[in-house]
Amino acid sequence: MAQPRLLYSVVWEDAFVACEALRSTALQGKLLCIASAGDIALSLLTLDTDQVLAVDCNAAQIAATELRACAIAHLSNIDVREFLGASGGNESSRLDTYATLRSSLSPFSRSFWDYRRHAVKKGIIHGGRFERYLRRFRRWLLPLLTRPTAISSLIAAPSQSAREAVFASLWNTTRWRVACRLFFGAIAQNRFRFPNALRAAAVDIDSEVERRTRHVLTTRTIANNPYLSYLLLGYYPADALPLYLRDHTLHIIRARLSRLHLHHCTIADISDAGISGMYLSDIFEPLTQVEFERDYAILLDRLRPGGRLVYWCNYAIRQPPPLGIVVESSEVARLMVADQIGSYPELHIESKAIPRAMPLRLR
Repeated sequence: MAQPRLLYSVVWEDAFVACEALRSTALQGKLLCIASAGDIALSLLTLDTDQVLAVDCNAAQIAATELRACAIAHLSNIDVREFLGASGGNESSRLDTYATLRSSLSPFSRSFWDYRRHAVKKGIIHGGRFERYLRRFRRWLLPLLTRPTAISSLIAAPSQSAREAVFASLWNTTRWRVACRLFFGAIAQNRFRFPNALRAAAVDIDSEVERRTRHVLTTRTIANNPYLSYLLLGYYPADALPLYLRDHTLHIIRARLSRLHLHHCTIADISDAGISGMYLSDIFEPLTQVEFERDYAILLDRLRPGGRLVYWCNYAIRQPPPLGIVVESSEVARLMVADQIGSYPELHIESKAIPRAMPLRLR
């Protein structure tokens, strides 16, 4: 039987955006999210919700989330970051640490990571298929495309105009544009993303990837930005940790880990009703409009009145069906500006309408 592949060992969506989008509905409620590598599922525990249901149809992503949670439960903050590969540490010590954690894992996760001790040794945040792909790009191709100072100059640039000037002088060459299309375009994405991920794409992906890369590297501050720091450097600087690995949030997450529930299934398999909010990543991306409307209706039915659906659109265009929802336009506008990544063109935040009370009739 083929082993599941760990596609992502880092969640490439801003956890701050996810938490802010669900903050108003989370208290004393139940949240549902895509597990992926666990970054956002763990971050949602900071909202003091009763439960976080982390769901993924890929068992490897559940194993990644579980090992993160296990490390947080049993290690100090510094040791968590070192074990995961976010800062410092050495390879032999990670294996020693894993030996102390493995008995606390579920049988599948234990078997999964026993078989991938090399990934544990390197730090599991570097073990995803996409992250390994990025590492090859940084190590072998990027030095051929830009000058040695290209990355440091971009990180040090104090403003968007300064970053645009650096990008124009050090990055925006014919070689860079061609490589960007080849290495991150449609053919490449079909290899490292989930099956049929681009089936419903409504844009020319190769040219869109080139445009978005420039947009991300020039419009977003890079210093103190965990996502772009990892993208360019391959690690998190001490002042650019993702939300779930910061000291003040690790203490909160550790105290609430019993509220995290992992489910290896499709999101439609979750039968819980009265959910307060759902963070769905970009799960609607490969669907046809008919499939999208079908799944949207199922999920909306499981949401309590006033609850929220939060999801991203990447290359597909999604128009939610008129099913009694309220589009939170002002919230979308605010969080699109706050988003530290900037690669997704559309964020959707839609609340389930609260039925109006029927007026009393006097006879």
